[in-house]
Amino acid sequence: MSNSRDDFTQATIQKLSTNVNNICSNPECRIITKSAKTDAFDKTTIIGVAAHIHAAAKGGPRYKGEMSSEERKAEGNGIWLCQNCARLIDVEPEKYTAELLYEWKKQACEFARNSLGKKLPKLSDNYSNQEPSISIELDYIDLTNGYVVYNKIDRAVVHSFLHEYYETKSNKINCVVPLFEKQLKEFKENNNLDIIQRNYAINWYEDAIDKTQNKVSFILNMILSKEFINFFEIFINKIPSLKNIIDITTETLNYSLIPEYRGFPALGKKFDIWRTIKPKLSTAIYLDKCDIEVLLKNVDLNNVKDLAFGAGWRNLGDINDYNIKLKALSSILFSVYFDSVNKENYKSIQLMDLLPIHDWHIGLG
Repeated sequence: MSNSRDDFTQATIQKLSTNVNNICSNPECRIITKSAKTDAFDKTTIIGVAAHIHAAAKGGPRYKGEMSSEERKAEGNGIWLCQNCARLIDVEPEKYTAELLYEWKKQACEFARNSLGKKLPKLSDNYSNQEPSISIELDYIDLTNGYVVYNKIDRAVVHSFLHEYYETKSNKINCVVPLFEKQLKEFKENNNLDIIQRNYAINWYEDAIDKTQNKVSFILNMILSKEFINFFEIFINKIPSLKNIIDITTETLNYSLIPEYRGFPALGKKFDIWRTIKPKLSTAIYLDKCDIEVLLKNVDLNNVKDLAFGAGWRNLGDINDYNIKLKALSSILFSVYFDSVNKENYKSIQLMDLLPIHDWHIGLG
């Protein structure tokens, strides 16, 4: 009984690698798999492999008995992957089917073909001519006895960031979350962990870092735009100052980043706010007992229940209290961000078109 494998020839391996520009064909990975060695430019470091779509031998993942030996070791039965992804597809063959792998291969080859003749950025563009960035460190999350604990954003951190922003006027904002960075580093350096668990954790933290970076830079650039600064006075009915901008930035980051801030009962009673004209956005704010007393006084009502149903709804422009307006504006900014990234049709709408205070209502839905 033969235990021989139908392995690829070196020529086939080279072709599989070249056809995808030495990039892993997994669309969720896409890492570069070949480069010169650090200490020897005449030698090559390779972290990619030519993987079989249908197994090279009987009993292997996705084995197809009716294939001939020549078909099994042909270029058509191969896909170029990094070492991690090559192992992953063989550990979970039910998930990574032959049909899926053929689709990956098709997409990777099409990308390489469409990239042919296109100019890459100059090395100087990548290193020496980058726009200077400013960083904001948000240590708002920690692990205590295995539980995730969220803390309010430190106003001092926001103050320091804004001071640097107005000094440099750089729109390139780098958001740093120390816990995420620390955990990611630990998983990357832990070679004793199961490779699937390790890759899952690395991908999770990289994704968390990217999402936080995108959210924070979007919100900060929105708040720091000239249009928003000009509008702030109209919405809040105060001439904007550094303190006001610190207030709105801190409140919006808290609302946007901390889950408990948008629904933890201790924060107070939930009130709905919504736009009455298109595009119709809706969000919520949470008011404590003192806030509610001020709200009722502003809208000339005796009981919070009177804000329920259509007859009790009020125009947000009727509210004069700074803290309530600040919470409302922070919540609105988050809703603008959320809809901008989740609904394609909102991407073409200008921020200023969404913010006029008299387009918004407040009440108990």
